[in-house]
Amino acid sequence: GSDPSGTTDTASNNIGIGVYTLDSITTGDGNVVVGYNAATALTTSGSNVIIGTSAGAAITTGSGENVIVGNNAAVSLTTGAQNIAIGDNCLATQTTVNGNVAIGDNAMYANTSGDSNVGVGLVALNANTSGGANTGIGANALDANTTASNNTGVGYLALSAATTGADNTGIGKDALKAVTTGTRNTGVGWAAGQTIATANDNTAMGWSALFVTTGAENTAIGSYAMQSNTSGASNTALGDH
Repeated sequence: GSDPSGTTDTASNNIGIGVYTLDSITTGDGNVVVGYNAATALTTSGSNVIIGTSAGAAITTGSGENVIVGNNAAVSLTTGAQNIAIGDNCLATQTTVNGNVAIGDNAMYANTSGDSNVGVGLVALNANTSGGANTGIGANALDANTTASNNTGVGYLALSAATTGADNTGIGKDALKAVTTGTRNTGVGWAAGQTIATANDNTAMGWSALFVTTGAENTAIGSYAMQSNTSGASNTALGDH
């Protein structure tokens, strides 16, 4: 492995295993780094756990406390702190932002300045760049989101088309999966509100509720509730079918 002793000044309690690993360290303490070229630029950042080829390779300073596991995981991160990145290429573009959780290959791959996001699942929040406080859990959940904030997508393809629409909640497979720029929509249940795209302020709770609607300000609660509504707006339906 790399011997960082030539650059180490007062650094202590570090473990580095791998060629070029921790070979720039000066005063950073308490780092555990394993992998070829992992944390190779790190100087004063501390309390990081980094495992994988080129994982955290650009980290230099900052308060640290990052957990990075996977080949090229958080490979562009420089001073960001308290991030968790587990999976190949996850958080690969992020540089300075803090408090993100990305678990899964390519999860939050494009994130640059968005913070306090959670992306768990294959390509979850993959396209997110500057959106913050989003939660995408499930394969492809919120994977098209770019700049929107405060979205929650839980389930396979939940809110998977959302780009700039904010403040949406989709829970369940295919829930709100067509929303692009629509805001303040809630879909809970399989395919709930699955065709809503640009409309706002819909609430669909139940299996297939508001299944084909493109209208706004509808409330449908119950399995199949308002399933056939297409473009009608400001309706309320309670009960199955």
